[in-house]
Order: sequence, then structure tokens, then C-alpha cells
Amino acid sequence: MTVIRGQEGTPARVWSTNDIVANMMTAGSFLSCLQISNNLSEISDAGSESVKAALLNLGSSDGTINGRLIDIKIFNDNGVYVKSEGTRKVIVEIVGAGGGSNSISADSASTGGSQPGYNGQYNKSIFNSTDVPGSVNVTIGNGGSPGNAGGQSSFGSLVTVAGGFSGATGISSAGSFISGSAYRYTGLVNTSAGTVLASSNGDAQSPQVMQVTAGTATGFIAYPSQFPGGTFGRGADGRYAGAGMNVAGLSGNKGCCIVYELA
Repeated sequence: MTVIRGQEGTPARVWSTNDIVANMMTAGSFLSCLQISNNLSEISDAGSESVKAALLNLGSSDGTINGRLIDIKIFNDNGVYVKSEGTRKVIVEIVGAGGGSNSISADSASTGGSQPGYNGQYNKSIFNSTDVPGSVNVTIGNGGSPGNAGGQSSFGSLVTVAGGFSGATGISSAGSFISGSAYRYTGLVNTSAGTVLASSNGDAQSPQVMQVTAGTATGFIAYPSQFPGGTFGRGADGRYAGAGMNVAGLSGNKGCCIVYELA
């Protein structure tokens, strides 16, 4: 007698008198026991307490999914931050606007230059969600116009950063000169009510424009800001005027604020 097993493609087996025929699980019957779709749907359907219990069984300290990024909110202009549901930590990264550079004029016998504008202050801080209101007014500083400082940026009353100063007044000469002798400032506004992760600490620097002889000068390029990418909050490049030229100053770059929400 030949026994065909399971009709699943398993090989036939020859059976003789007194042989034991076992009714065992086959590949097909095993596959039918497996759940191959919607593996977590029954937990979700059972409600929030079941989800919490499952997460606790997986090692969550409080039955929630901790540490994941919920959202990133970017402010290039004034606006209102609204906290997302489930947010446990808030990281605020913000920069003030850059200062402008001054115009420069040179007579026919001289050349001249003006110092780049200073970068806006930078701050990156983390807060517990309970310390951040449900909505926060965000102010973004505008870049300083030629010869003027950049605007202050703020995240409510929690973080405030100053804009950068304008570069030094331009100088023209047939010989050597330095524009921007006070190339470093300290004590600028840079405050946070949270835990500071990174900061420019109220300090600001800008290159000095230095000319050795007429037509030979350096130092016109502004430093990148500390904000990611180095563009937002950057001061304006300095200006150079050849003999007999009038060159207008440039405006600094506006500030920016990025808010990271974490579960």
C-alpha cells in the first residue's frame, strides 16, 4: 500500500502491514498556523492600555516609545510655534541676523575697503516639554542693512540671541591700513532658560581688512555663522573700492530658528 501524505508535494511512502503511520504536522499545516500579515493589529485594536502593556514588555520604561523624533519645525520668518502632542523634549536651535558692511569710496589716488559684518549670536538648547508653553512666539531677526547691525532672534522668553554688529567704517588710502581694529566683541546677548548644548557665548569675530599697498588687500570675506550650513545669521562680506570708485555696502543675512520635537 502506498500512502500519499498531505497532498503538498511531500514524497509518497510505502506502507506495509504492522508499520506505524503517524499523523504528524506537515509543511502545509504548519504554514496555515502562521500569521503573515497585520502582526500587531490585534494589539492596536485592543486599545491604548494593551499597547502600553506591549511596550512595557518590550522594555519601555513607561509604556511609551521614547526618544523618537516627532517633528522638525523651521522658522525663517516671525511665527508661532505650536507644540505637538506627545512631545517630551524640545530642542531649539536659533541664530540672530548678521550685520551689514559699510560702503566705501576711494579717490583717484587711493584704494579702500570695509570690514565684513559680524555674525548673529547662536544658541542650541534642550528643554523638558513641561517647561515649554503650548504655543510660543518666534521672532526672527532681519539682516542688518549696509552699516547697521542685524536684528535679534528669540524663542519666546526662553532663548534670546543678539544680531551681529556692522563691520567697521571703510578706509581708503594710497598706502597701508587696517579696517576693523576692534575685530572681536564679547558680552553680547545670548540667553537660554534650558540646558545649553552649543553656543557662541556672546562672542563675535570678524576679519580685519588689511591693505599693504594700494590694490593689495585681504580680509573681505565674512566668517560662516555657527548655525548649520553657515549661511543663516552670517554677516555681510566686506567691500573693496578701487581707485576713484564708490562701492555700496551689503546687508547681512537674516536669522533662523529650528525646533526639534522628541518623544
